[in-house]
Amino acid sequence: MTRPVSPRPRTPRKPGGRPGAAARLLLAGLCLVGAAPALAFQADLPALNDRQKQELAFFTESLRNTTNSASSRAFAAQQLVRLGVPQAVTVLEESLRSGDGDLIAAVIRGLEMEPSAPPGLLDPLALALKGATPQRAQTLAVILARYGERGLVKVTDFALDATNEPAVRLGAIRALVGFRSPETVRASVDALVRIIQPQRNEPQAILDAAYESLERLTSLTNFGRDTEAWSEWWALMHRRPLEDWLPSEVDRLVQRLEAAQRQAELMKAENDALQKKLDDTLKELWFKLVDLDPTRARAQAELTKWMGDEHPFLRRWALNRADIQTSENLPLTDEVRRAIVARLEDGVPDIRVASARLLHKIGHPDTAALVGAALEKETVAENRLGFLDILGRRAAPAALPTLLTLMKAPATRDGAVGAVQRIVTDGVLPPDQRGVVLEAAREAFGAAVTRGTIRLLASLAEAADVEKIIPLLDHAEATIRTAAAEALRPFATAWGELFTRSQDAAIYPSAVHVLANGEPTISNFERLIALVPPTADHQRTWREGLRGLGNRLTPADLVIADRALVAVPVDRLPTPDVWVLRESILARVLTMPLDGVPTDVRAQLHLVLARVRVRLGQFEPALVALDRTNGAPNGLATEAAQIRFDVLLRLGRYDEAALLRANAADWIAALERLMEGDLKIAAAVKTEIERRFTDLSEQAREQIRAIASRLPPVSPPAGNGGDGGGGSGGNSVGGVGAHESSTSDNGEHDGVASAGTS
Repeated sequence: MTRPVSPRPRTPRKPGGRPGAAARLLLAGLCLVGAAPALAFQADLPALNDRQKQELAFFTESLRNTTNSASSRAFAAQQLVRLGVPQAVTVLEESLRSGDGDLIAAVIRGLEMEPSAPPGLLDPLALALKGATPQRAQTLAVILARYGERGLVKVTDFALDATNEPAVRLGAIRALVGFRSPETVRASVDALVRIIQPQRNEPQAILDAAYESLERLTSLTNFGRDTEAWSEWWALMHRRPLEDWLPSEVDRLVQRLEAAQRQAELMKAENDALQKKLDDTLKELWFKLVDLDPTRARAQAELTKWMGDEHPFLRRWALNRADIQTSENLPLTDEVRRAIVARLEDGVPDIRVASARLLHKIGHPDTAALVGAALEKETVAENRLGFLDILGRRAAPAALPTLLTLMKAPATRDGAVGAVQRIVTDGVLPPDQRGVVLEAAREAFGAAVTRGTIRLLASLAEAADVEKIIPLLDHAEATIRTAAAEALRPFATAWGELFTRSQDAAIYPSAVHVLANGEPTISNFERLIALVPPTADHQRTWREGLRGLGNRLTPADLVIADRALVAVPVDRLPTPDVWVLRESILARVLTMPLDGVPTDVRAQLHLVLARVRVRLGQFEPALVALDRTNGAPNGLATEAAQIRFDVLLRLGRYDEAALLRANAADWIAALERLMEGDLKIAAAVKTEIERRFTDLSEQAREQIRAIASRLPPVSPPAGNGGDGGGGSGGNSVGGVGAHESSTSDNGEHDGVASAGTS
């Protein structure tokens, strides 16, 4: 069925010269195949980075520009799909609804080339079936089928609803052919069989389209327009395994494919209809093979042959199909992998770069070496950029001489710089080449100041090079300032410049990074606290920096650090946030070695951790921290006991609380403290006091009545007083006891120092 393809020619091959040459040239220009990364759309519109904004604007203009060729506009649509952002999907949706035939055709062609199902496009794609030619309907069928059952329901409704315009129904009936997966093929056939039933009195055009779609979907051509024959066959087969009604058609499809190939060899001029026939036949054959053999062994064997076929179209088709299989997380056989490697030597430029991208996508272990060798021999500028993009992700030190040469050319400088950076970052730069690469980096930096040239120079920089980067902190472009700041992070001599400009939103993250990842001292922690975020968006960066540095401090420094956090003004660090931050830093004392730390300091840390956890409603974890205060000095031990008593009341563990405080006066005092927090817990404790202490004095009862007047009505707690009434999930914001009070900052009386010793 196929003929092997010769290795990539070293000299251009002239068109013509033997029968079938025109056909081969025609097929070579068709069916662009590219990598198909999985898209991840978000429900909310995300902010775009500069590159995404540029690509969105460029490809939107290219798609809508009526002076561009149809293939260029289709390519722009494909790139908008690959961009993977909701804004790009909006452009595609508006184009599909525009009523502009050429624009709609470009979007459909772009979607056909990119095997994905962007959310938000199902409805406009279904509407595009209106007035679609048979060829357009077949293309839409392939795209709509990617939406699975949702797409099938939409198309079936259009096809069956006799109130729809005939043009819409015809397009939908033809599109049902695309739903041929094991999950959808039965419903597709069933809908078509329903359409041809006599009682529906369908117009002849609708019936003809339904019969044609039945033949294409089932590959059964012997029933023709015989409604009774189709109905009897479906009544017999609709519940039987697919294997019972598909195998006999595989050989027939193979024959059709061979016939199409023989006809292609005889073409002497452009013939789009034949190309479409070959494409459709290939797809039908592939899906039938997959239906018959879920392991895809037979299908992949054919794929290997097609990758070596003499027709560029067939080689592209095979690469694209392997790409789709990879996107579906289905493995490729070793034979297919070797066939992909062989395409790096293909005589057709776009096939070479497509194979390189596919090698990267499947994670071939020799991708870097293979693509690096291909780059050295490549003469097509666009292919070089494609190879460089791959080498920017996979280090290829053997290609270093070629990369250094390409760094000198403006067209390939950025890509080559990125590929060299990957070699440096991955630590595979040969030591004897460091000086050569540094000189090349200086030359590239002098020729063009970009994020890439800044980063590469900084990764190899000597002192003089650092001095060249520092002035860029004042550059007019924020992206350059950010790149310069990130590049200067490793150089202590430049940190002062970062701190001086820390109110620049482009530089602030780097200033935080330097302190957060620097020496774990209380001095750096306090400097980081003073580093005010320039915008609300930088609050998270600041807090994560504080948390990271705080988790590396010594126990003694934690005492000071916690006190410093308490003193942060509320307008900079809101009260709920400071408690969360303090807890995340103090929690480390439960696991860190405390040998040699004075007993009172250990007790202080655990006591304050317990108090913070109570403020966060983490009552059980608070008890864990309190358990570590054993052996504390008398003052701290007394306070720990009171906090434990209050926590046990909050948890409804009243019998345990009574072991600590058996006096009713202590319970009433605790009830007064609990009034500052969750009133439901306070109400439950009030009920327990009345149940537990039946001989209260009149003065005590008056106290309770006064408290009760401020409580909401509640039901009595469940249980016998030993484990009910309190609950552990409440968020107490009123504190542990009377020793806590509100202040203008984040509660200076709650700091470590207030626990007894500073």
